[in-house]
Amino acid sequence: MTLEEYSYYRKLVTEHDPGAMKKVETKSPPTDATDFALRVSYVILNSGMKWTVAKDIWTRMNPSLIETGQVGDTFGHPGKKKSINSVMSNRSEYFERFRAAWANGPMKSSNFVRPSLISAGLPNSTSQRT
Repeated sequence: MTLEEYSYYRKLVTEHDPGAMKKVETKSPPTDATDFALRVSYVILNSGMKWTVAKDIWTRMNPSLIETGQVGDTFGHPGKKKSINSVMSNRSEYFERFRAAWANGPMKSSNFVRPSLISAGLPNSTSQRT
């Protein structure tokens, strides 16, 4: 993500929720590999979806992710399912890489996130903004 893209999205978020950036600044990093993978999985699920729809799917999917580490038959989108399963399967490796990036400062972790999500099977979507 470029600085220009970040600034654009930050402006949209703060217009919608003026307190949002304070919430982000006080959010703690993931505590373990499973916490990390569940957070990433939630972001993947929410991409391009209404929050209310994603929330219902997440309610069904979360127990399966915790119990088996896989989406299972709780969700049918093939691309997102593949990506979430990949994140869950590789959660320890991804979490350790995230922690190493986080140790250099939260802003450095953004350099980790984009290539990691692409390697998990997600498209490079930063150029697809409308």
